[in-house]
Amino acid sequence: MKTFLLLSLLFNCANSLSWLVFTDSHIDLSYKANSPNNCFLWSKIGTKCCRFNSIPLKPYNKSSKWGDLKCDIPPLLFDNIMEWIKSNLQFDFIINTGDDCSHKDISQPFFDSNVKTLNYVWNTINTTFPNIPYYTVYGNHDEYIVDQTPPYITPYFIKKSSKNWGKWINDINLKYGYYSHSYNSQYKIISFNSIYYDSNNIFIINSTEKDQKIINNQFNWLENEFNNSLNNNQKVIFLNHIPIGTSESSPYYNTNLKNLLNKYASTILINSNGHTHRNQFYLLKEGTNYIGYSYVPLSMTSDNHFPAFRIYNYNNNILDYTNYICNLTKIIEINQVICEKEYIFSEEYDIKGINLNNTIELYNKISTNDTYFQKYYMHYNRGGDYPPCITDACKQTYLNDIINLTT
Repeated sequence: MKTFLLLSLLFNCANSLSWLVFTDSHIDLSYKANSPNNCFLWSKIGTKCCRFNSIPLKPYNKSSKWGDLKCDIPPLLFDNIMEWIKSNLQFDFIINTGDDCSHKDISQPFFDSNVKTLNYVWNTINTTFPNIPYYTVYGNHDEYIVDQTPPYITPYFIKKSSKNWGKWINDINLKYGYYSHSYNSQYKIISFNSIYYDSNNIFIINSTEKDQKIINNQFNWLENEFNNSLNNNQKVIFLNHIPIGTSESSPYYNTNLKNLLNKYASTILINSNGHTHRNQFYLLKEGTNYIGYSYVPLSMTSDNHFPAFRIYNYNNNILDYTNYICNLTKIIEINQVICEKEYIFSEEYDIKGINLNNTIELYNKISTNDTYFQKYYMHYNRGGDYPPCITDACKQTYLNDIINLTT
């Protein structure tokens, strides 16, 4: 009996897994404390404030050294959040679903700031967690220039910005900004570069011919990786910045990715996205059938909400997560970074873990039960200045956003 219990314990440990996920950090290496958080120049095209040369626009407040809800975050806040995580949480590896770089779009081509920011984030993670594998994704704001993948420049940019990734990743396709890595015989990490298909990209990949000639046919590569995982009985943790069917996703991208997510749904443990800055989930629907789902954490950057991250846990074939927030208002008040557990997914929504059927159940709950909807709405922008959402029209707006219909 003792032998059986020991073997059972070892088996369960071998099949359990946990990982840290954060996304959309948007770190401003030129952030300046006491600068205006509302500014006159460029603020309406995404270049935000809180820099030494920001021209105040009334009304405004002076930014804190820890950050401001209206600006990209300073390195000080990111560093201290990572230190808090190191001191308080345990996990097997780290996932970042992209957009490390700031929204100062105009300055990016002139100061090489994106390469510096991506390498800064890697160095911070590596210094804080030197023995924990780190897997990341390129976001649209990480590109040089934002949303764009110009020939000649993009390969050079990827080479410089991913120079350290080889510590954990060995894939020839890394030179194109995508890769796969078998964490062990049971789990595979697949990192997909969705920026090539960004609808804002002047150099967009919108045909199989371009896919083959320019980026070594990423979709064909992705199908091979999914198929190998299926044949080897590996569960896939799929990392991808832009959620399918959402802002900046193109028709070619939607069609090809939808087909693969549907075909290999049985081997995909989680489709983990970023880009939206909101704590939300998506259901992919074709006709009357739900064929896939994805989850997006609240962003690390304080885009009118508190910085956030989550820990996923996979035990006994049940996937769950715990959400954490870092109350920026409190951090500024006490002059110290303290984060706190916000909720556990399965407990908050009375759902037995994350899978397609349970995600459909979650959608049905928040669609028909106002208590569950208000929970979803509260977590959607936790810490932000948002009005109550109590009218049917308001609720329907958020519910419509969950269903991604691509046919």
